[in-house]
Amino acid sequence: MQKLIHILAILEWEVWLKQTIFVQACDFTVADDFPFDEAYVKELTDGEVTALNETIASADANFDVIFKRAYQLHRKCETLGVVIATTASDIERAERERKLAMIFGLQHLPFATTVYPDDLRFVDMLYEQGVRIAQLTYQRRSLLADGCGERTDSGLSKFGIQVVEKMNRLGMIIDLSHVGPKSTMEAIEISKDPVVFTHANCRSVCNHVRNKSDEQIKALAEKNGVIGICAFTPILNLQRHGTMSDFLDHMAHAISLVGIDHVGIGLDAANPSPVWKHPDIDVQRRAWRARQVRIEANSPEIAVRLCPWGSFVPGKGSPYLVEKFEVALKWKTNIIEGMVSRGYSSSEIEKVLGANFMRVFRRVWKA
Repeated sequence: MQKLIHILAILEWEVWLKQTIFVQACDFTVADDFPFDEAYVKELTDGEVTALNETIASADANFDVIFKRAYQLHRKCETLGVVIATTASDIERAERERKLAMIFGLQHLPFATTVYPDDLRFVDMLYEQGVRIAQLTYQRRSLLADGCGERTDSGLSKFGIQVVEKMNRLGMIIDLSHVGPKSTMEAIEISKDPVVFTHANCRSVCNHVRNKSDEQIKALAEKNGVIGICAFTPILNLQRHGTMSDFLDHMAHAISLVGIDHVGIGLDAANPSPVWKHPDIDVQRRAWRARQVRIEANSPEIAVRLCPWGSFVPGKGSPYLVEKFEVALKWKTNIIEGMVSRGYSSSEIEKVLGANFMRVFRRVWKA
């Protein structure tokens, strides 16, 4: 009898798991040319991932590159049977149809031309291509704002304020994950809609420039926004390689600070590049070094050299992710198991997995 009860409990859990929307609020597979293909889509859908906020172009991509990527991705999603989500209803439909929903996102805002760099129409054009989440700037200073890795912390420019207001009018979600502290607080104050940190952690737990202070997280929550807890190991723990326990510690701090309604998941993950699993270790090592050089040049404050545990690990799918998050098939299951082990209820888990981000999507996208 006890065995039967145990089996029924497992079946009930599996049914609940399949019916729970899971929003992964930051994936950068397309941006970094990792393989977004049929195999990856199958892994995501088999892993019960409902929606990805996909960074459709790298943070240094210009306007032309972004448009080309958007076009290519529209074609690829059509071929792969992926739903391009421009409304919350699209995500709910994808869940019913057991499909993957992709949200077109950007981690920076490019400018349409060098002749008219402050022409607001570039935001309209991105919106027309399907972009529904965009970050004001990535790490560095732009015409809009200072990034969190800048020497200064100057806040929003006049044009930056205009862009925030324009994004509100269109219904494009403002992401502030890599944005500097003053710009973050000003954008939250000025925005009429909720804003998000799609992928960030808590500076009180790990004192890293990429993480958000308690003040910023509280301001986000007061605007009814959501912070997506991130599995990117350099911002989980500065003393060693980040673990699932570190990930859950950041989640717990955010929840204790602002409540369960303002915390979600933004892993900052990607489908592993084949070169990182290449049978030739020298090929892996060269790819690792090339990536470090690029990060050192563009965002040295998040390079692995700043973390004492940072090193090349042959055969790993990602040198940056918590081990539990290297395979998309297990993302949802491992998060649920981790949260259950910390005593969270099923309703709390459901909110963090996707319901909180879905609330923001409905509000800002208005459908």
